[in-house]
Amino acid sequence: MQADTGSSKELTLGTGRNEPRWSPDGKSIYFAKWGTDGGVTQAQSGIFLLDLRSSAFTKVPGSEGLVHPRFSADHRYLAAVTNFDQNPSQPTRVMLFDTRTQSWREIAHGGLVNTVDWSNDSRDFYYQDILADGQPAFRYSTIANKSDLLVEFGDLLHAGYARCMFLSFAPDGSLVVSLRRNQVNVYRLDLDLP
Repeated sequence: MQADTGSSKELTLGTGRNEPRWSPDGKSIYFAKWGTDGGVTQAQSGIFLLDLRSSAFTKVPGSEGLVHPRFSADHRYLAAVTNFDQNPSQPTRVMLFDTRTQSWREIAHGGLVNTVDWSNDSRDFYYQDILADGQPAFRYSTIANKSDLLVEFGDLLHAGYARCMFLSFAPDGSLVVSLRRNQVNVYRLDLDLP
């Protein structure tokens, strides 16, 4: 929908889980089709761009089986992870696509890795392994070509939280985290039998 005029246009992305997001330049929408949803095969899955002017779809080469895409602000890199739903017994991998070389490379792997987002200067990418001990979050540097631990949530998990999800950064640079407790109670049943 146009913010100034209110006119709208329907965009059809097709079957499968889509996760649509704006491209950094605002000229396209990018999204993922999941190979486990809506009859989408592994070959049909991947990351796609929809050009808003031409309505043409373009598939990112070699993106089959990848989900949770995030473009860097400078549009140089695209990060995504392998689809855990396709093979939960395999570690998920964080993949990085270089738009200049048109090639993917693995930058990390873990039990169940979730993408978070890029820094504003496109130098660092953040991700979290929510099945690893302490549910740690990491920062990958495109300059140093390595990942470093950003934060781990062991203390919060020992205090009774079941899940600590690193979501984003606040405008002042502090972490935005979703904390979830298990909502369970313990009951005792006394049974008087004849």
